Amino acid sequence: MKDAYYFPHDSNSKDDPKCVMLIEQLGMEGYGIFWVLIETLREQPKYKYPLALIPALARRYCTTTEKARTVVMQYGLFQIEDDEFFYSKSLNQRMEIYDRKREQSRMAGKSSAQKRLGCAEIERPFNERSTTVQPPFNDRSTSKVKESKVKESKREESKVDTIAENPQTPYPKIIELYSSICVSYPKLTTLSDSRKKAIKARLNTYSIDDFEKLFTMAEESDFLKGKNKNNWSATFDWMIKDSSMAKILDGNFSNKTGQANKSSNPYADMVKEGKYD
Repeated sequence: MKDAYYFPHDSNSKDDPKCVMLIEQLGMEGYGIFWVLIETLREQPKYKYPLALIPALARRYCTTTEKARTVVMQYGLFQIEDDEFFYSKSLNQRMEIYDRKREQSRMAGKSSAQKRLGCAEIERPFNERSTTVQPPFNDRSTSKVKESKVKESKREESKVDTIAENPQTPYPKIIELYSSICVSYPKLTTLSDSRKKAIKARLNTYSIDDFEKLFTMAEESDFLKGKNKNNWSATFDWMIKDSSMAKILDGNFSNKTGQANKSSNPYADMVKEGKYD
């Protein structure tokens, strides 16, 4: 559970009247579905999840779409936003407090690192001035002292950079979105340098919300999941290519209707012929 995310919750949640009714009607399976949904929401960047992906979530955790929808819709345990997402008001209130404390700790750590860096910068001129009065035979030892101070300063600068950059690094967010939304595609087990490079390039044009939309549209696309005459399926690396991402977001691979006698997607022949990169 090295990469698990923490969130607070009541130990007596089972005694909440809403949960009591849930257990009464759906049994402990219903209560289990409730906590799967809560844990799934905790892993989302904005603590909300698309209603359209409830069937995929149900398949992933070996239950039925009807039961999962019932838990979301009928017991007042979740709220619906714009008929597109569901979220837990209780979870959001708890996470607001947790996120605020975490941000305060991050800022305190950053400030402490900057202060240590400032002290190193103040000491450096003093040490440099003091070397001018040393006898010649001490020049070598003085040089070592100066070199040590420079290395220490660089280490402190590195600490500041790490503290400042890590909370803003988007890679975990994007991998988290892909893993939670694209449940019909191969799991992503490594984040290579080439994948980081591709993600960074796309972030020059797109936002985190665009990536969420990208993965949602890919999960809803039958063509990209292999339902085409070529049996071709998309991958994470293919999705985050510049040309692929643009076409997915433009809706080129959205499910089509009324085309029983035609190809399931206008890009099927292009994929087969190797013209679509």
